[in-house]
Amino acid sequence: MERSTKFDGTRLRADLDRWNTPDQCDALLSDYRAEFGKVCGADRNLQPWREAFHATSFARAHQAIALRIGSDPPDFLFKFADGESPVEITEVKSTHDIRGDGFLQWAELEEQGLNLPCQSYDPSGDWEAAPEGIRQAICRKAAKNYPPETILAVAVSSFWYGDSDNNTAQQIEAVCLTANTMFSEIWVSIGSQHLRVRRMADVPGSIE
Repeated sequence: MERSTKFDGTRLRADLDRWNTPDQCDALLSDYRAEFGKVCGADRNLQPWREAFHATSFARAHQAIALRIGSDPPDFLFKFADGESPVEITEVKSTHDIRGDGFLQWAELEEQGLNLPCQSYDPSGDWEAAPEGIRQAICRKAAKNYPPETILAVAVSSFWYGDSDNNTAQQIEAVCLTANTMFSEIWVSIGSQHLRVRRMADVPGSIE
């Protein structure tokens, strides 16, 4: 497995610092994953990779024409048919999610063909904790006082491996409406579904 350097992180940011379609971003991220393996999502030198992965998914789901990395803030700029929008990306992780050095150790074991440590995992606790995790993520971002036209995109990782049911989506929509004090919209990805909650809309949200 190739080890990344700070130069590789600079190279990745330069590749993302131009307008790419979602398909082009997918191809770009795949190239880095082929070079550095599964550690792309946890490698500190390649920190923009994971945000770009989520940003590409959101861009495709919400029909953006292109996206590029921002100047932090925003994390990304999305181009639509009627203009550009700043997008902040945040992630809600399970307590069972492995990142950083732990993920690198797992990747090394897999590369060597060794058995990975087995851990029992009951997702029910994550299901129950998800709405509160999303609320906290929204509040942390809102405290930074972004411009009101900013879209907040919340990627929920490891809570759901399939699709959520309607009751769960309604709970999360209610959380977004309550916690959203500043963003023009909040997007939440849940498995293969995307929830879109508009601020002050007549119909507050919909599953796409």
